[in-house]
Formats: sequence, C-alpha cells, structure tokens
Amino acid sequence: MSATYNFERISLLIADPSKYMRSLLIGLARSYGFRTIYEATDGESALNHMRERHVDIIVTDGPMAPLDGYELTKQIRTSPETPNPFLPVIMVSAHTELGQVKKARDMGVTEFLAKPISAKTLLVRFCSVIDNQRAFVRSAKFVGPDRRRHADQAFQGKKRRGVPQPAASAGETPPNPDGPPTGGDPSPQEAKTPRKDGEGKNAA
Repeated sequence: MSATYNFERISLLIADPSKYMRSLLIGLARSYGFRTIYEATDGESALNHMRERHVDIIVTDGPMAPLDGYELTKQIRTSPETPNPFLPVIMVSAHTELGQVKKARDMGVTEFLAKPISAKTLLVRFCSVIDNQRAFVRSAKFVGPDRRRHADQAFQGKKRRGVPQPAASAGETPPNPDGPPTGGDPSPQEAKTPRKDGEGKNAA
C-alpha cells in the first residue's frame, strides 16, 4: 500500500511519553517514507512544536502529563491559538475501553488505534486520514471531523441525513441538533491537511 503514497513531504509529529513507543512509531513512519518527524513527550510540548513548525499529521498517546492526548486534541480543535484546527489526529492508546474511545471521538480525534499496533494497521490509518477526509463540524457541542461515518438508511425520522429539512419560520433557527457542518468543508488554504501526492504514485 505504501508504494502508492509519497510521504516524503508530509511532516509528522509523534507525542508519547514512552521513549520506546516513540522509537517504534518513528521507525515505522520512516519505513513508509516519512522524512520529517518531530517528537514530543506530552501534549504541552506537542503544542509548542506545532507553534514553531508546520505539522501535517499528529500521532498521540491518550494518557500523558501534564497535558494528555484528549486535551491536546481539544486544544487543536478549539483554541483561538491553534495553528491548524483541521489537523488529522491519530490516537494510539492502550486504553481501549468504550468510554475512552468515545472520549477520544468526542474531543475530535480523527482515527483511534489500539496498542499494541502493527505496521499494517498504522499505515492504514495514515492512508485513511489522507484519502477519507470527513467533513469538519463546528457546533456548540462538538468541533472536529464528522463523527457519523455511515448513514443509517433504515432510519426514517425527519432528521435523517439526506432528507430535506422544512424551512425555518421567521426568527426561528433551523434544526442543528449535534453537529451538521455549519460552515462547510474548509478550503484548501484553511485546511492544511495532507493530500495524496499524485507525483508520488507508484514511488518506492
């Protein structure tokens, strides 16, 4: 799969308190073709890296101190000082309880990967955040990639996606229960997310 991608010009930031885990992730990333890779030991140092350098993708652990991966993701998505709210965030964590996975999703994590990882599953996540970029949602309750990956064709309620909504009466706010995109997808200038490099297809 990596032969169809050119990761050389995509910068990667890895945030994990474990030196062993950082070394493992860096080794795998280099084997895929990444050349620009930064390291951080926690969310706070990761944010500092992002303020000083351009980052295209971040891979972060969940539990970290003083700033964990959940809060790091929230700050990336919502802070007025965030360098790029649309940044793809891949969380790699040993804490795979349903509550933790939901927490990661609700903070705006793009992809979640359980430890221990394999070379193939990590590569699949990198390809996913490049090829399958979901609409970015801004609402009172959530900021991040659309959490709804699939349409439920069996649901016939009036709020089912794809069903035209009734026009709002004068002075009435249209329905927006939990995060339909309010501003559309970010423009290429706004969303500095990595794209598949056409020139790199079939590159070794």
